Amino acid sequence: MAKRFAWRLETVLKARYRTEEHWQQELGKAVFKLNTEIAERNRIKEQQANCRHELRQRQTGRLNMADLTQINVYLGALERQHRKIEKRISDAQTIVVQKRESLAQAVRDRQILEKLKDRDYQAFRKEMRHQDQRVMDELAGRQKWQP
Repeated sequence: MAKRFAWRLETVLKARYRTEEHWQQELGKAVFKLNTEIAERNRIKEQQANCRHELRQRQTGRLNMADLTQINVYLGALERQHRKIEKRISDAQTIVVQKRESLAQAVRDRQILEKLKDRDYQAFRKEMRHQDQRVMDELAGRQKWQP
């Protein structure tokens, strides 16, 4: 009867798989947050462009200082929001890079264990073949010498 291959580090390998999944999820969350921030930046840029267009429109007609002042104040507020969102995007990009590095390390750790498992399995199979060959040789030797 051939015995089954039971690897002593199987639980460690499973833990490495779980760690890799964890970092994949964390990276996904970080990328989602980055994309959300980029979409917000694009929305603010669009608002700025629309506001500038409206400012140009109002400057061609009759000038109303209250409206022009209000638009300029709004443009200033949008510019402050734009600077804040750029800082958040930069922070989000840094986090994405960190999560990506953590995921890459988790993948390397798992791959190392998988290679070790494969090597141990190959050694197990080689040992099983040697045992089978010894049994077969022993059986052949018995049959040859029996009357």
